[in-house]
Amino acid sequence: MEEEERQNRQERFLYNDATSRKPQGITHLRIQPPVYEIEDNCFLGQNDLQEVDISEGVDEIGKLAFRDCSKLKRISTPFSMEKIGHEAFKNCRRLVQVQLCRTGLRTIDAMVFYGCCSLESITIPRTVRRIGYNAFATCSSLVDVVLPKRLQFLGSGSFQHCSALSKISIPSTVKRLEYEMFAFCQSLANVELN
Repeated sequence: MEEEERQNRQERFLYNDATSRKPQGITHLRIQPPVYEIEDNCFLGQNDLQEVDISEGVDEIGKLAFRDCSKLKRISTPFSMEKIGHEAFKNCRRLVQVQLCRTGLRTIDAMVFYGCCSLESITIPRTVRRIGYNAFATCSSLVDVVLPKRLQFLGSGSFQHCSALSKISIPSTVKRLEYEMFAFCQSLANVELN
């Protein structure tokens, strides 16, 4: 009975103190102030983690924060989110639902969703101005991407190896198409520049 109670406590975890120790075996995570920034490598390799809910007030996800969380399926970010750091969700192979805030987010750094091969669609918020290199590379199930009309920079290899992607519309505010942006996208038949 005692072991069962301990296991139930660990399955859900409220992270509101950056100095607290993060237990292994958590499946559901809620992050809220006084944590305002999720530190680099914070939950790296938490293999049982399935769901992350980030509360209002948290404004940055650090580098590699959730990298290699192999069972992560769902994340949601608050309106206060401004930046998602380098490789934050890299190799989260079961990630299917990403709910990004509609305001506030300005930067999706390099390789953020690299290797998220179960991700089928994503809508980038209208406030995002910069998407780093290889941000969605090897998202092999990605079919639908909606880019914001004011996007200014789309890094090299952004969608390379997205083999299910068949169409994409790039806004006219992106002035330069970078190297290998759509390399190895076998299904890509329509790229609109508007």
